[in-house]
Amino acid sequence: MPRSRPLAERFWAKVTKAGPDECWLWTGCRTASGYGRIGRGREGGGSGWTHRVSYELSKGQIPKGMLVCHACDRPPCVNPAHLWLGTIADNLADAARKHRVNPGERNGNARLTSGQVLEIRRLIAAGRPIDSICGEFQIQREHFHKIRLRKLWRHI
Repeated sequence: MPRSRPLAERFWAKVTKAGPDECWLWTGCRTASGYGRIGRGREGGGSGWTHRVSYELSKGQIPKGMLVCHACDRPPCVNPAHLWLGTIADNLADAARKHRVNPGERNGNARLTSGQVLEIRRLIAAGRPIDSICGEFQIQREHFHKIRLRKLWRHI
């Protein structure tokens, strides 16, 4: 039975390297969202996300619960210089800082409109009870407080 090539050899063979500060693009299998995948073979079983494999090959083990994030925001990029470790919160904050998240009604998960949020804030200022507002707009108290404190819908 033929032995498969080592993961590092198979991995780097499918990377188009540019300059050290430019994106190095994965040319192998990619998901619909552009992230690369590679079979780990005997060295880890299953398949792995290529940006994570690049990080592991170049910088070492990824601590449990940590993400490998892209400084360049390009899913097929595997340049180790563009990859950094972060938590889910770090990655979301990075996305918000770079305006990669859809605020308000443009977010597919939004349950309120801008007009409703403005009305909630008007009712808060008028002193209407929290439970009354939550009931009318069918929102949880936690959501109410995030709107009141401008942790949500801060763009309006």
